[in-house]
Amino acid sequence: MDVLKVIDENYEIIREIKRGGFGIVYYGRDRLFGKPVAIKAISPELLGEAKYIDMFQAEALHIARLSHHNIVRLYDVKRTKDGQFYLIMEYIDGHDLSRIVSTCRKEGRTLPRHLALYVITEACSGLEYAHTRRDPETHEALNIVHQDVSPSNLMITRTGEVKLIDFGMAGFRQHRATENKKEVLVKGKIGYLSPEQVDGISEVDRRSDIFAIGIILFELLTGERFIKTDEPAEAVEVLRAGKWNLSALDDLAIPAPLAAATRRALQHRPENRYQSMNQIFLELMNYQAKTNTTDDFAIELEEFLADLPLQWRDSNNGADYSTLDTEEPERATNKATSKENLGTTIKKPAARKNRVQPLEPIADINELLDNMPEVAAEKYVRKPPEESSVASDFASIAAELDASISGKTKKAHKPPERPASQFYNVVEEEEEEQRTIIDIVRLSARSHRKAILTGLAGAVGALLLFLIFDTTFRWTSYGSGIYDTLFPPAIRIVSFPAGAQVYLDDKVLPQPTPLAIEKISPGVHKLTLTLPGFDPVVKSIQVPPKGKIRVAGQERPVSNQPYLFRFKVQLELSSKPAGASVMLNGVRYAQLTPCRVVWEVGDPLEIEMERPGFQRLAGFTLNTLEGRETIEDRRLWRFERIEEQREYYSVMSMFAKAVSISSVPSKAEIYIDASNRPVGVTGYNARLLLTVGTHNLTLKKNGFLSKSFSVRVDETSPNSYSEVLQRVVRIAARDAMTNSENDIGARIVQLDSERGSTRVRATTPAQFTLLPYAYTAILTKDGYDNFILSIPPSGTLATAKMQPHLVSVEVVIFDDATSEPLSNVQISRQGLATKDGSEQFFNQTDSTGVAIGDLPIGQYRLRVKKAGYREQTRDLTASLNSKNRVIFKMSALDAGNR
Repeated sequence: MDVLKVIDENYEIIREIKRGGFGIVYYGRDRLFGKPVAIKAISPELLGEAKYIDMFQAEALHIARLSHHNIVRLYDVKRTKDGQFYLIMEYIDGHDLSRIVSTCRKEGRTLPRHLALYVITEACSGLEYAHTRRDPETHEALNIVHQDVSPSNLMITRTGEVKLIDFGMAGFRQHRATENKKEVLVKGKIGYLSPEQVDGISEVDRRSDIFAIGIILFELLTGERFIKTDEPAEAVEVLRAGKWNLSALDDLAIPAPLAAATRRALQHRPENRYQSMNQIFLELMNYQAKTNTTDDFAIELEEFLADLPLQWRDSNNGADYSTLDTEEPERATNKATSKENLGTTIKKPAARKNRVQPLEPIADINELLDNMPEVAAEKYVRKPPEESSVASDFASIAAELDASISGKTKKAHKPPERPASQFYNVVEEEEEEQRTIIDIVRLSARSHRKAILTGLAGAVGALLLFLIFDTTFRWTSYGSGIYDTLFPPAIRIVSFPAGAQVYLDDKVLPQPTPLAIEKISPGVHKLTLTLPGFDPVVKSIQVPPKGKIRVAGQERPVSNQPYLFRFKVQLELSSKPAGASVMLNGVRYAQLTPCRVVWEVGDPLEIEMERPGFQRLAGFTLNTLEGRETIEDRRLWRFERIEEQREYYSVMSMFAKAVSISSVPSKAEIYIDASNRPVGVTGYNARLLLTVGTHNLTLKKNGFLSKSFSVRVDETSPNSYSEVLQRVVRIAARDAMTNSENDIGARIVQLDSERGSTRVRATTPAQFTLLPYAYTAILTKDGYDNFILSIPPSGTLATAKMQPHLVSVEVVIFDDATSEPLSNVQISRQGLATKDGSEQFFNQTDSTGVAIGDLPIGQYRLRVKKAGYREQTRDLTASLNSKNRVIFKMSALDAGNR
């Protein structure tokens, strides 16, 4: 086997699998364990680009923290002497969902609904794990959001396993729209973005991935595209306005539970969607459990894929590792986009006829610069996330990258004036990683260095001239800063938040903070800062005849820095139950709840609480500057403003316990506190997080009575509850000798189960409320054999087929005129005491004129027929104590009546 390269003597690069705009994936082998691996590297021409090294590093950091069977695994990270980075990853022998669906379409087939739901639930399982993953050392939430969930990032192996790939976007932070220039850089596939990923304002959290899952679910159920336009600008407007059409769910008669789940996942506002992947997972699994009996979805999916004309290739002959293969036929959102022209700048249309069309690919880079003047490269260089390293040797790599990643790229071209309108810089990723239009501008700068240097020299001269005038007249804050450095004031004051009114010796100063006071007479002065919503900040200033000013209670700032005064917010902290320990930004507070905290406005305040007998409460962060809270689970925290005009808040925590609910039988739906949606299923996902207090739980299962019970949660309450469901069983009795469905009214005298015997008095049909165990019932009736009826642990109907007592009946028939026996006479019988009353064949006479048969005890009417003779009937009471013998003398018909 030829080897192209050996990495660190541990890994062999054998052949190239896929090359994208950002990276290269190789098929390789782990020498130590002798197994195939996928080796991912940055394209050599991009090794000098801090942005791509940052994305490469972020992907490694996120995947390294995840260990789940539905997420691709990272084995190792290596850096070679030539500066190249390598990710040693799990080799996936499979195809992405996009290719599978496309192949099905070409073959005139569809992915079966239950297998599509299996793929979606497996993806939900992996995403729920990523969303809720905590740092194993600090136990802090990692808040990993994939941000690029799409069919091309859902790999399905040939054995039916589902794998999430490409976490390169998980650490990406979108760029906000500014007040003066509203530009938004979005990453990911335009057809699977959420509204908050394109509005440039909202924070992106786990609910963005839920929206993407909803899109995939919609498309798998309906076979239609969710975003039906190929124009990126139109797609962005559809997402921003929330004007998408889900009528296909009704037109195609999609089952109501699936349609409801899809609509909820695709709500425009995040707060109206599912709040966790686990919620949509439960909805879909509940539907699967009720409608499908497949033993193993993975095996069935494996068999389905085996029938498709997919190119499964053995790893030794060039395996198709598809993490870069994100080709989506019929879904490309910009057909003109190439690997060298991956960004598309689109102007938001004021009216449809004035829409600026997407730029076509151009050969000359100068033409590109002329057509894309709005690109401001330095606004989109992202600083590296503050993450811990994925391996010991990767820590040093991450540290070395920080300096290069934090740099900014200069503008390559001065933009011409244009009407004030909103622009979107849409980055479509038809491959796994592609360069944006900004990167093309960077590359162009290298090839046009002379022209750019000349322009930069002129710009620097103009900037110096502007700085001189700005320093003299202090037009901007930069000019004021330079002036203050050259001619320092008596004191500089900065407040947090800014805009505070300043009083010196109770005399108001004309300018709010930040400000500089030029002169203050020697002595002690009173300094007061006021800001609506906050208590005043009052300080004493000591101004010596010579030397620097001192502010009581404030550290003297270094060099020529200003004094910083922070306003404070007040928090009333409480918990249920009380007496909880409080941690503020990881530091234990001296008092237990309830207590009051005064906190300086500034960095976000993270509050945690713990109490013996309960799990530690985390997931509450207060933005003290904006007075806005971030809560991971709103069942566990309550937040409100106590006074409308003051920064005075109340924070209450609700301690909770993880309680397991089981039932006999299992797979009962669990409802809590009158909710109309199940929160779990016993025996499958029955671990509930219940807050302190009393909760009313209800278990429901088809064929059984609903069971409601109360659960009290406190320090000493149990961690598990088990309930037994009851059912109503109807017991009926039928005559085994007839086809009649009428009940014969048998007596039920005894019910037996594994828990004992019970004497009863009931007549069929009868109903009993029974536990989910096996029972036997003893039935009796006069004229019938006693019957032991088996009642299984499930089911609502049990029928006893009772065998009647039989007696022998003899029928003798003679000719009335000759007294000779008549043979071949047809005899029928009709029950007189039954509701059925139908006439049935009994027997026919032999050569001696005798017919013998068995009849159940009862009253009958016998009818005899023979050609040439008159029909006769006679009633008979068949009993154990009589001879049960009947004699007929049949008269021949007259010749004229024959």
